Amino acid sequence: VETFLGTPDGAFGVRISNAFLGMVMFREGTAPAKYALSAGGDTELVGIDGLTLSGSLFVKVNNTGVAVNESILVGTEGDTVDVVFTTGAMVQQLTGSVFIDVGGFVTISGDFGFQKDVQGTQTRLKVGAGNVEVFMGTSDQSLGVRITDGFLGIVIYQGTTSSHAIVAGGTAELVGIDGLTLIGSLDVRVNNTGLAINESVAVGADSSVQVVFTTAGNTQRLSGSITFQIDGFVSLEGNFVFEKTELPSGVTKILIAATGIKSFLGVYNDDGTPRIGLEVRNAGVGFVLFQDPAVAGSKWALKAEGTAAFIGLDGLQIEGSL
Repeated sequence: VETFLGTPDGAFGVRISNAFLGMVMFREGTAPAKYALSAGGDTELVGIDGLTLSGSLFVKVNNTGVAVNESILVGTEGDTVDVVFTTGAMVQQLTGSVFIDVGGFVTISGDFGFQKDVQGTQTRLKVGAGNVEVFMGTSDQSLGVRITDGFLGIVIYQGTTSSHAIVAGGTAELVGIDGLTLIGSLDVRVNNTGLAINESVAVGADSSVQVVFTTAGNTQRLSGSITFQIDGFVSLEGNFVFEKTELPSGVTKILIAATGIKSFLGVYNDDGTPRIGLEVRNAGVGFVLFQDPAVAGSKWALKAEGTAAFIGLDGLQIEGSL
């Protein structure tokens, strides 16, 4: 199927190509008809200067209450469209991939998915994005911010109240600034459902994002790693985590930790090795805060350690560990 919605000359509008549609309808007696549907195609926005938007979309809907496995013959060449649902769960799902270029300044590509299903009195909405690549900067991508390996998974539960579980992450890098290196990865995890979660969110045609929480405690967590260097004078790298957990007992636990911290402040040799300055190695810090609403005040625990030394000072050696 090929179609165009826009001006008669095809210079401005939306073009859909390689499209397909398959629908199976069921009706029993005088009851309302029910159906299972599979459809998809390639979509492109044309005729807007400075904006490129294209992608493929796939839609799946099943409100029949039964598993469906049908093959529908189309045309005279023996082509078929398959309508397949392995379970009778009510499904409303939209998946696809997209590419966006805004004036050569921002480019975004990736796979995405939206799915709604109903189980008893509970409705679940799933939102996902995977293989996300973003660049914001110059058209030749020589200066700007690059995000790679991005992903997002959200499961929203709607019953008497609503709650959600979220996982997201990716790697961000600053590019094209002489003397400055900044790159880091982030991983965000939030769960306020009060449930252990193990869900798969479909994105694109054949991939998915996993939303998994093995325990029922409400969690808010940000973790990642960072590498930072300024003009060969200051460097810092390490791993970090911030986490807030509300336990079923009502106790709130806050965790702050950094491990593998390595830093140097000073002058480098031509080969990039430290020459003279202050070096910190194998540093780490851990801080845990507990707050019980039944007990006044809060309790905490702290641990920090590492090794520091001045290097490159002829005839003088200063170092120590804490």
